[in-house]
Amino acid sequence: MSENSKWNILLDLDDTLVPNTHLYHAPSLRCCLLISEALGVKSVHPSDLLQAHLEIDMAMVRTLGYSVERYPTSWVRTYEKMARRMKLPIDRKVCARLLRTAAAFAKGPYVPYEGAKETLMELQRDGHELHLVTAGDKALQERKIRACGLSSLLDSVNITGVDKKPVMAKIARERKDRTMMVGDSLKSDIKPAVELGLTAVHVPSHTWAYANAEVDRRKYRTIRSIDELPALIRALERRRASGRAARRA
Repeated sequence: MSENSKWNILLDLDDTLVPNTHLYHAPSLRCCLLISEALGVKSVHPSDLLQAHLEIDMAMVRTLGYSVERYPTSWVRTYEKMARRMKLPIDRKVCARLLRTAAAFAKGPYVPYEGAKETLMELQRDGHELHLVTAGDKALQERKIRACGLSSLLDSVNITGVDKKPVMAKIARERKDRTMMVGDSLKSDIKPAVELGLTAVHVPSHTWAYANAEVDRRKYRTIRSIDELPALIRALERRRASGRAARRA
C-alpha cells in the first residue's frame, strides 16, 4: 500500500471492539434490590431508582471521570438521596454492600466482539496504522486489552481522561485527511472527530445516555459492526480514486 493510501485508524475500545455496557446491567439490578429492601414500604419504583442513579452517575463524571470508583459511589449516593427524601436513617452497612455489589462490573469477562480481532489483522495487513484511543481507568482498560489479546494488533494504546480530543488531534497531526475515528459514542468519539475535520465512523451500540450528542448526520458514516470497516475504507479509496481521475480528465 502506498503512503497516500494508508490511514491512521483511531479505535475506541468499549462497545466498539469489546462489549462493555452489559456488564453494568446485573449489578444495577442488584443495587436496586438492595435499596428497595433498605427503604422498605417507602421504596420507589425500580425504574425511578435507575433514573435517579443515571442522573447522579452522569453528574459524577465531571468529578471522578471514568474511574472505577465512580459507578459504585454513585449507587451509594443514590441510596443516600432516597433515604433522606423518605426521612429514613442512612444504614452504612447498606452503603458497604452497594459498593461491593456495584464493583462487580469491573470483573469481566472481557471478550472482543466476534470478528473484531480478524478485522484488526486485516487492516494491519493492508498497511494501516491502528491506534487505540479509549477513555477510562488506566488499569482496567489495560486489563481488558490484555484479556482480549489486542496489544500486538495496535501501533499505539492511548488511555485518556473523559476528553479524547487532544489525543485524537495529536495522532492526526498533518494527516487529518487520512485519519479516521471509529467508535460507538457520539459524544466522545464522533463529535470531536467531526470538529477536528477527521473522518468519523459511528458503530452504534446500546450504551448509556451520557454517550449521546447532537451531531449532523451528514458529517459521519455509520457501520453496523467493526467487521464492516475494511469494506468502508475500500469504498472511500475507490471514491477518492474516482475523484482524482475526474480532476485529471
